[in-house]
This record gives sequence, C-alpha cells and structure tokens, in this order.
Amino acid sequence: MTTNDAPDPASTLADAQRRWRSEPPITLTMPRGDAWLLLTAAQLRRRDFDIAYNLVEDLHRVGRVIQDAVCTPSDPDLYRLAEAGWNPASDTALASGEHTQHTTRYAYLIDDSHNGDTWVESSSTDDRPTAGVEQVHDLGPADYARRVLTRWFAQLHRDDSYDWQDDSWFRCSIWDIDHSMDYRWGRRPAEPAPELVARWLKANGCAPHAVEVRTPTQAARDIEGSHHHPAPAQ
Repeated sequence: MTTNDAPDPASTLADAQRRWRSEPPITLTMPRGDAWLLLTAAQLRRRDFDIAYNLVEDLHRVGRVIQDAVCTPSDPDLYRLAEAGWNPASDTALASGEHTQHTTRYAYLIDDSHNGDTWVESSSTDDRPTAGVEQVHDLGPADYARRVLTRWFAQLHRDDSYDWQDDSWFRCSIWDIDHSMDYRWGRRPAEPAPELVARWLKANGCAPHAVEVRTPTQAARDIEGSHHHPAPAQ
C-alpha cells in the first residue's frame, strides 16, 4: 500500500464509531481514578482540530457523562477540577502567558437533545436567541462557550414560559469567524446575517473551535443556580 492509499485515520475512527453505535450497551465498573483518566483523555483529545466534528461532539458528550459519575455532589472541589480540564486556558503553557489572546469575533449556536446523541437547535425568542455573532476581548473559544451557556441558563431561569424537560441536554458550538472562513475556503465569501453565520459554517463543514455540552444533571444545576451567578456582562 502506498502512502496515498493509506486510510484516513479520522475516517477510520468515524467508521468504527458508526459500527459500535449500533451495538447493545455495556456496563463498566472501574476505580474512580481510572474513570478520571478517561475523562482527562477525552478533554485533551477533543482539542485536536484534525478529528471529525462529530467525534469532537461525542468526546465531549461521553466526557460529560463520565464527569457526572466521577464527581459526586458532596465534593465541589473535584467538580471544579474537572471543569478546568475542559478549558485550554488551564494548561500550563497558556496560563504562563505563552499565548496572547486578541479581540475575536465569535459565532455561537445552541442546540438541545433528549438523549445526548440527536441534536436540534434550541427554541429561540427575540430576548433569547440561539445563534448570533459577538465580538469579545481576551477570551478564548472555550471560555466564550461557557459564557454563552451561562447567559443562556440565566435566561431560561427567568423565562416562566420555557418548557423545561428533565432529560434535556444542551450544547454550545463556537466558531472563530475570521479563522473559519479563511481556513475553509482560502478567501472570504460573502458573510451571512449574524443570526445565520453559525448555521452556515456548520452546514458548510467547518468544525467549531469549541463545543461545550451539559448533561441534564449539569444543566438543571446551572439553571437553578443561575440566580446566584448572573451571566457575565458583554
């Protein structure tokens, strides 16, 4: 087999994922420390932009499920440590100031799910948009994704008309607009309206720069606690 004939690793992983998805579920018992290692592996691997978008999503979804199992409510410090692992800014290299952040335009899209597998765009209102564009300063995509979700949960907490479901998952996808467009096409195409940018990037195969997922347990805690932690100001 020549180099050109070698299988694409991402395609191989995606094919394996499709095959295993149809198999019956299994139950695993392992030391909590080993489960923590799996959580850490998922957090690190999802930062690789070379892997397929759906694999990034699934790594986050599975990692969040493991986090729910590993971090008991009686140990908030452990939960904070786990949350730090989703944030690249917690890495030593970034924390040391090796990378400098600048003003960035981000597009965001919020989806929800009843099983953590099939996602649809969340219901939107004029006061609670599920997609948009914002310019932020000194904030990486993962931090911005958390900001958007924090704001979203605070809005849901205040919205008495929202039909909250106990099995609702939430996902926030973030794109660095300028990098996404220049990287994908090599030149800038005409930019859609702000509320359409994230949908357009996703439809055209641009992998997001950050994906934040919340399980039903995490979402319920964040929504109920949002009156104690108001969304950050823009």
